[in-house]
Amino acid sequence: MQLGHEKHCLVVMSHSQNPDEMCWFNNWYKVVLKPAVELTGYVPVRLSWEGSPHVITDELQAHLASDPVVVVDLGGVTPEAEPSPHVLYALGLRQGLNLPHVMLAWKGQHLPFDERMSQRVIMEGRALIDRATNRTRLRQFIQEAVVSVGG
Repeated sequence: MQLGHEKHCLVVMSHSQNPDEMCWFNNWYKVVLKPAVELTGYVPVRLSWEGSPHVITDELQAHLASDPVVVVDLGGVTPEAEPSPHVLYALGLRQGLNLPHVMLAWKGQHLPFDERMSQRVIMEGRALIDRATNRTRLRQFIQEAVVSVGG
């Protein structure tokens, strides 16, 4: 583990140049993902929000290889949206390293792999009423992922 990453939890998620979609992703992060990660004692890291002058792919690879756990949000703005290629890339790297990660997606979202044959995916609605359920399940999955590897 790289020094300084002991309490980090990288959050990999889609983003957009469309202002309305960007607002949706930012709010989802602020209201659901960030609080759930913080409740586990980790510091959430979202590279698109970092002000560092480093090359983002170098930072991404460092976090994927060193963070105790990574959250991979496969969801887009709607359940019909395909997972972003950069999100799948990060997921593939993390899985290739055989390190703890948690995946989540929209309830009913089509995923480009059979999640029943691999790791479970948190699949819930993303309406206002579903936010507390998503936070609770994400917190539980993070804690279980880390415990399962002795973290």
